[in-house]
Amino acid sequence: MIKLGWLNYTEGQYSLGTRMFEFAGLSPVRSELREAALPFLEDLYEATHATVHLGVLDGHEILYVDKISGHHKVTNLSRVGGRMPLHCTALGKSLLAFAPPEVVGDVLRHGLVRFTEATIVSPSRLERELLSVAARHVAFDHQESSVEIMCAGAPVFGPDQRVVAALSVTSPVGRARMDRIAPAVVAAARGVSKVLVANAVGMRRPGLPAPAF
Repeated sequence: MIKLGWLNYTEGQYSLGTRMFEFAGLSPVRSELREAALPFLEDLYEATHATVHLGVLDGHEILYVDKISGHHKVTNLSRVGGRMPLHCTALGKSLLAFAPPEVVGDVLRHGLVRFTEATIVSPSRLERELLSVAARHVAFDHQESSVEIMCAGAPVFGPDQRVVAALSVTSPVGRARMDRIAPAVVAAARGVSKVLVANAVGMRRPGLPAPAF
């Protein structure tokens, strides 16, 4: 339990570990998100046999709320309840591309930490890439967060047309073509978005207009 982060042990006493607090942050809204996304995550896994992630924005980081591990191990950094920076992950860039300007500004002001030689650390270059992500609704991680790892991610929209999450497929370099996987990732994200909208419509009182999508 201590190694997994569920408990801390200091001076003969146990206390709750960070993972307990991370999972406590998975609110009912995020539980609904996971339920809506799971069939699409499973379909992506079956189609690719690669690792599939679902993440949400948490401050200046990605919070991983679900994960299906692929046939080939990629990284332990993306465990459920774990966090990664926004600027160097496909999930993060999918969210950041649609985030309010003040959020993007905060991320740039805090500095873009280099994780590999491919990590984007230039604010102007990241801003250009985010414009591309916003236009295409797909983001890539070309060994930017971890060497020998590639990802394709796409944003998930809620009933108010704001991005509420992102999903991605992650694979070791050479195991999959991200440009070929990307359309399936985008389609899955759109599917989750439609389910979230449909669920919201189902909870609205009869006679009220449905949200646009």
